[in-house]
Amino acid sequence: WTGLGSAESAAPASSLVSRLTQPNSASSAATGSGSKGALWEWMRLAAAVPTATAEDIAKTSDALARQLKAASSVFRSADIVQIMSGACRLSHRHPPLLDAVAAHVLRGMPAYPVFAICNVANCFGRLEYHHKQLMDAVAAHLAQPERAEQLTPIDIASLVYAYAQLGHQAGELLEVCVERLGPCASEVGGPNAAIILNSYARLSECNPKLFHNLSRSLIKARPENFDVHHISLTMNAFAKCSVRKPQLMYVLGGYLDGRIEDLSPQNVSNVVHAFAKVECYNHELFYGLQKRITAEDLTRYKLYELAIMAHSLAKLKCGGKKIYGTLFAEFSRRAHAADRAWEPQSVVQVLDASWRRRAYFDEALVLALMGMFLKDFSSYRVHPLTQAAWCLVELDALELAARLPLEVVQASEGESPSLCLMRRVFERLEELNLERTLTATQQQYVQQLIRVYHFKH
Repeated sequence: WTGLGSAESAAPASSLVSRLTQPNSASSAATGSGSKGALWEWMRLAAAVPTATAEDIAKTSDALARQLKAASSVFRSADIVQIMSGACRLSHRHPPLLDAVAAHVLRGMPAYPVFAICNVANCFGRLEYHHKQLMDAVAAHLAQPERAEQLTPIDIASLVYAYAQLGHQAGELLEVCVERLGPCASEVGGPNAAIILNSYARLSECNPKLFHNLSRSLIKARPENFDVHHISLTMNAFAKCSVRKPQLMYVLGGYLDGRIEDLSPQNVSNVVHAFAKVECYNHELFYGLQKRITAEDLTRYKLYELAIMAHSLAKLKCGGKKIYGTLFAEFSRRAHAADRAWEPQSVVQVLDASWRRRAYFDEALVLALMGMFLKDFSSYRVHPLTQAAWCLVELDALELAARLPLEVVQASEGESPSLCLMRRVFERLEELNLERTLTATQQQYVQQLIRVYHFKH
């Protein structure tokens, strides 16, 4: 399943950053006469992002890292928050500085306010700097009851985003956050609910209680409080965790009324995929999406986004000649212009969409996909291999193999190209079975392929 591994992500609502990035009027020890230079210069650069030069940023972060390492006790938690917030504003990831910050937090964590720990962890996530020791320590520290009860919805959104962005399992902390959100679910705004749900989904933590509690706050939220990508994130989360709530999906789809043009190509792909995954539908929404797709420049979409979208529309049995003619024409153009094979998953998704909506079958496209399939044969694992072969059989497309170059088909003397294709598929399945014994589900896929092939040939 794709589209969501490269699932969209968003940093927590700006209210968290704004409350932590304002200069501390009660100057901390680190801004005293002996050590204020590097920190003050860092804050100045962070406040003047457009004019800050890469040279000045690098020079200051290096000086700050040395100072923090040499005189750690001079810095307080508020200073560390300023340093990390500045790094995020400047999009500057300097390992010596981040390691020094992590060391400071690890040594002084009991003295840090809970919200400061959440902010620092969030910044590590936003900078995509995975300090495993720090993230483990933060999870263990904040999971303790006396600290967990201090977590606010903003703190939780900040935290779980960081763990999802870094792909770091937070253990008991995630369960604690769900319990903490229970009594205050109504206080979770729409954007933060989207971030929390999407983060749990990205971590494969599909907690039913969390989705149930936050569903109510999503339905009660005002549509104008959502950016369109927050709506996409929320749908994405429900789809990834296979949580089927038709009423909620319909409501969320309604939030996009009049805003379909604001969706990014990735948003469009993910919205369509989410509805297909949980088997829901919103007529007005999909009418608007089809109108947009058939009118816009599809070169803006990445191949995997288009493949997911076509496959999802086909699963929903949504659309007719115009939409599939548009999509299949774009796939055909890309297939013939490609200088290398597509990813197996994209090949399979387009073939599956062609089978599901075979009334709009594009023979030239299927032939091109068959060529890619054979050229990149060794990269196909069990599921895409059986699915691609099954679609070709069901589409009665095996005879098209005779139109491919001999070096692509690799038929033996006297062997028909169509028979060669299927022989290679079954030989490849035998190789994969020797590498690792096929699971019961995989064996069912293979048996289904054999039955369909024998029935048709």
